[in-house]
Amino acid sequence: MSLILFIGFAWGQRIDELENLYKHKNRFLFQRENIYKSRGIWYSENNNDPFTGRLEIYSKKLKEFKVAECTFVDGVKNGFFIQYYHGSEMLPGIMGLYINDKKEGAWTWIEPDINYENQAWEDSDLKIITSIDYRDGIKHGSIIVHKANLGRFGYMQNYLYPRQDMVLQGQYSNGEKTGEWYYSDYTKDITMMPFYWSRKHIYKKDYLIDSECRAPWGKKIDCEAYEQNNLGEIFILSPPDKSRIKTIDVQMGDRVVIKDNDGIDVEIDIKEFVHHINKYHHSVVSIHTERGYYFTVNDNFRKMLNKKIGIK
Repeated sequence: MSLILFIGFAWGQRIDELENLYKHKNRFLFQRENIYKSRGIWYSENNNDPFTGRLEIYSKKLKEFKVAECTFVDGVKNGFFIQYYHGSEMLPGIMGLYINDKKEGAWTWIEPDINYENQAWEDSDLKIITSIDYRDGIKHGSIIVHKANLGRFGYMQNYLYPRQDMVLQGQYSNGEKTGEWYYSDYTKDITMMPFYWSRKHIYKKDYLIDSECRAPWGKKIDCEAYEQNNLGEIFILSPPDKSRIKTIDVQMGDRVVIKDNDGIDVEIDIKEFVHHINKYHHSVVSIHTERGYYFTVNDNFRKMLNKKIGIK
């Protein structure tokens, strides 16, 4: 059975890339020494002191394959972390800098575009590459998602990433989506341009406050109709540094928890959420996206929201 580590690309609490590997340590060799974590600090099993040095992790199954490497100083990650992409092991590529155990600067994730011609992990040369800027462990700065064929010219080995079809560009401020986010659901083959946005979302403190959609060559179209007609084809951002969590569906002031289309619990501000649904999804069946979550808005969904705000 393959080691499925890419499930960490779903939603919820932040995860530690090294902890994700450590949970499956029976499949890996930790060199130059084994380590363990206690109260946020990584220790050496040799002397039980906080670990300092460069840790290398290898696959037991694929003897020569280096899975990841990272530098530690006094038991915390300091320096570049690299997880090497491997299709058959379903390992996404990850690269970025840790300073005092917090992400800093540009981080990059590589996944296969498994929706492209229904290819599997190990068969897909076309990759989705996500780059996010961090400051002191928090998303702050630009996010760019693009597709590229990394199976050619040794790109997977030397970690140079040619930018071809861009599918998303946006901004974070202190961990929240802000300003204009542009999505391209049309390929370069259709538009003859490297980036042509089909959807523009405008965010304020992580909340979607406005949106605009257009077809190729500038023709504006209704966003509800666009999302409904392109269900399953439009790009949905899957933040690569999150994992699934379960929460309780209880009301917390104006904050409540509802489930998205994948059954994942999402905390929302019910008043702002209902205001948006009433404004942009007031009739028929449509799709609402918020912070990367995906909701089908229909009569049952509206009844559920009304119940949460006390309307029968």
